[in-house]
Order: sequence, then structure tokens, then C-alpha cells
Amino acid sequence: FMNRKELVRKLNEKGFADSSEAAAELLCENGYLNDARFAENYARELFERKGMGKKRIAAELHKKGVSREDVYAALDKLEFDAEEQIIHLLETKFSRLPTDEKGMKKRFNALVRLGYSPSDVSRAMRSFDFDTETDLIY
Repeated sequence: FMNRKELVRKLNEKGFADSSEAAAELLCENGYLNDARFAENYARELFERKGMGKKRIAAELHKKGVSREDVYAALDKLEFDAEEQIIHLLETKFSRLPTDEKGMKKRFNALVRLGYSPSDVSRAMRSFDFDTETDLIY
């Protein structure tokens, strides 16, 4: 997937600066290049494959040059339950970390870096059964 800004940048790097904008415009007009569609597809991929939260997805889309409107529209189309996604990540991606205090902090920090709010992470971690005697407050 590629959006307009990325295409123009790549064409400029390859020495086509004089025609990059015109090429991008032609592709947009003919429906081959669509920033809104790119944002939806990329947001879905980041959510499903990487497990990212909305904050991180928005940041990644902004880095790609997607407009604020397209970012919000893409995020609105995601079926997103933060607590459910965090629990899924705890069961899969973070299941091998130890359940001591250090392991719990690693989980917490990693989930926040993935774009989940600290309050959502805390709530999900409290409801998740770690099979441990550790009483941690998050």
C-alpha cells in the first residue's frame, strides 16, 4: 500500500521530481491511489497484525503523511475494544514474560508504547488472570 505523499517522495528520490506530482494526480483521478483507502487498510493492518492501539496507529498514519481527516475516518472504521485487544496481547504476545513485578512492568510499558492508555492497560491487567500471587497496583 502507498499513499500520495509516499509516491511523490519515492518518485522524487528516483529523479522524477518534475513529473511526480502530475503522476500522483493522474493515479488519484483514476482511482488507483486513494489516501482514505490507504489509511483504512494500513490502520487495519497495524491493529490486526501488530496489535497497536489507536494512539499509535494515528501516529504511524501521520508519519506516512495521511491527513487528519483520513486518520480519524480510518480509526472510526476499526472495530476496536481496547480492553479486549490488551487481553488478547497478554494471552499471546506477552504470555512468556515472568509474572513477577519486573515482568508486569515490562508488560505495562510495552502496551502503553503500543498506543494503549495507561488506564485501559491497568484495567485489562487487573481483570486478566496471571496465575500469580503477586499483588501489584497499576
